[in-house]
Amino acid sequence: MLKLLGFFARFSWPVVVIACLIGVVSGSCNIYLIGLINSALHDRSNITIGRTATFVGLCLIILSANIASQISLVRLGQRTVFELRMQLCRQILRVPLRQLEILGSHRLLGVLTEDVAALTNFGGQIPVYCMCCAIILGCLVYLASLSFAIFGS
Repeated sequence: MLKLLGFFARFSWPVVVIACLIGVVSGSCNIYLIGLINSALHDRSNITIGRTATFVGLCLIILSANIASQISLVRLGQRTVFELRMQLCRQILRVPLRQLEILGSHRLLGVLTEDVAALTNFGGQIPVYCMCCAIILGCLVYLASLSFAIFGS
């Protein structure tokens, strides 16, 4: 697994970092939106134009962050598939013909099609995990701010 993470970091680390940061921003905005909705539900007299604008702004930020994250993940996935398949093709070309015949074409095709897709799916989930971690951390902070006694139990 560390080799796979190293592979992603080697050729596409800026995309991974940007997608992770976008995921953290989206997760943080989701938590802030939950807090804003909770405060509006508990104090309906405090609903102002500023809070409404904040709500709309947060919704737009979340929407644009999700779109940007999805676009970067698609680009990352396509580039990863390309790089992995090219690397595998280079390695296959180095193997003597006799060993390739022993392995069989079905194994080579399986590696080039199914295995590469599975590895790419794993890499595309890294920013999603970052967003989920930001949401969990934000929820814990929000829970601690509401009631530290409940947070501690």
